[in-house]
Amino acid sequence: MGAEKGKKYPTIKEIQENLEDFSKKIVSYDFNELSEQKFRSSIFSNTIILGTSVRQTREIFDKNTILELVKENFREPEKNLEAFELGYNL
Repeated sequence: MGAEKGKKYPTIKEIQENLEDFSKKIVSYDFNELSEQKFRSSIFSNTIILGTSVRQTREIFDKNTILELVKENFREPEKNLEAFELGYNL
């Protein structure tokens, strides 16, 4: 993994500018940092991302259905529900 020899990775700004051609809205946060700050672990960053994604696609995904799936299938459901809500409310 990594950049090819002699080539550099694009900056976040360059990535965002390129994505604007394909997306109606771009959401950019340091989800690992949010998770570390709130839960003292980056393990909940994916659930924060899930919450953000559900919010942005709420015409497709039902929030309550996803919350039930999190409750039934995720380890540490209470913390994951909190992480989901954190992402949903960003």
